[in-house]
Amino acid sequence: MTELCGADNVSVEGHDSLKNEKSGAKVVLDVGIPAEVKDVDAAAVASAILEKKDLIAIYGSNEVHS
Repeated sequence: MTELCGADNVSVEGHDSLKNEKSGAKVVLDVGIPAEVKDVDAAAVASAILEKKDLIAIYGSNEVHS
């Protein structure tokens, strides 16, 4: 995404390990990673993202790392 939009136009927010926030960015990637691999935790993270203003798209992965 950064290559397509330009590094200064993409802000990565959400999870601390992946943060790279840029003020004034045109594209915001909000990363949500549940604390534990439980349905209730994943649902809470997804719900928080889905309730955000100006949401255009969402991608969900079923990838689990143990």
